[in-house]
Amino acid sequence: MPTLRSEFSFEQFETVMQKLAHEIALDNLKELKGDLRIVAHGSRLSEVATDGISIRFYTHHLSYSRQGKDYSKWFGFDIEDKEYTTSSHRSKISLWASDEKSAEKQVTEFISQIMADVTPTPRFSLSALKKLR
Repeated sequence: MPTLRSEFSFEQFETVMQKLAHEIALDNLKELKGDLRIVAHGSRLSEVATDGISIRFYTHHLSYSRQGKDYSKWFGFDIEDKEYTTSSHRSKISLWASDEKSAEKQVTEFISQIMADVTPTPRFSLSALKKLR
């Protein structure tokens, strides 16, 4: 299973994915299309699952999966909090897809789309550390 690193924090991913999960749930409730499963604790969702999309939230990671109408083309990813010591990356993204060759491209494009309005917050900057010396 391939993995990626991201400078977005887990909290940033969780905020964006919570918003997406709320939108998916509301859209499905308004249109009453297909199956819908919602598990919530107060205003925080733990799970939103439809016929084609599943988003699950855990304490320190979340998972997203999407499948095509014929169930043959699917992809998903798991994001977890990970403080790397060799870089300023703040989260680890494990990905999977029906076509492993396109998994990284699909997930990268999707994450770029949903995180477009968010600025990554790196843990540290090597240039800032160098100035302190």
